[in-house]
Amino acid sequence: MWEEFSSNETLFDLWELRYAIILAYNFPLHFYTVLQSGKPVAFLPLWYNTEEELYEFVGGFYPEENYFFCHNKDLIPKVLEIIPKPAQLLGISTKRMPKDFDKSPFIPDEPKFISFLNSERTIDQFLQRVSKKARHNLKSTYKKINEKNPEVEYINDPENYKKYMEDLRRFSVKRFKNTHEPSAFEDVRECEVFTNLCQLQGRYETGMIVIKINDQTVAVDLVAFHKESRKFSWYRKLYFLCRTGRILKKRSKSC
Repeated sequence: MWEEFSSNETLFDLWELRYAIILAYNFPLHFYTVLQSGKPVAFLPLWYNTEEELYEFVGGFYPEENYFFCHNKDLIPKVLEIIPKPAQLLGISTKRMPKDFDKSPFIPDEPKFISFLNSERTIDQFLQRVSKKARHNLKSTYKKINEKNPEVEYINDPENYKKYMEDLRRFSVKRFKNTHEPSAFEDVRECEVFTNLCQLQGRYETGMIVIKINDQTVAVDLVAFHKESRKFSWYRKLYFLCRTGRILKKRSKSC
């Protein structure tokens, strides 16, 4: 059913990416199908978060660019009617909803920063896009790091990720320690998600960026690319929260 309704345009549209999260968290799945003349016309893939005790899009807080799977967007109100309660549906894309759709039951999600680097070919071109103060700070930091002769390695073989995965977890935990929101890697299941992502890649590919100074690993990042579109789409996001039939105004979780 997923493949029948998903556009597969973004990373989060791909079933294998969602499955990587499902395997790690193992929450019960609740998939709903709307039939018309015996044929599926809408599909609502949820799971039940047994810790928060509510229904979410399959994948929970992790996926972005969520939308309602309908052959006809006029069916969205019908899909909203069948959402079990309590529920919290995060990261809903407004671009994938009818322009005249009543969005009043929805609450704006937290904004995210997106930087499109298609036209920038040098670091100086990129720096022209930021404020004068930020440009000064970035140049100063870049100079300090460059003086240490860092080595940058791009790894695209998942078998070679393993020795750096623990560094990735450790750096993240240290970076967000004593902040208002701890690293997601405090939860061992988040590490499983990353491991699963590497193992299940097919329509997407992963890569790891490793930076070393004096043979010591100082930075690690894991990236993923959609093989067909190779693009990152940005939409204003909304989330829908209902509990015993009432809409609650509550901030969403950030990841």
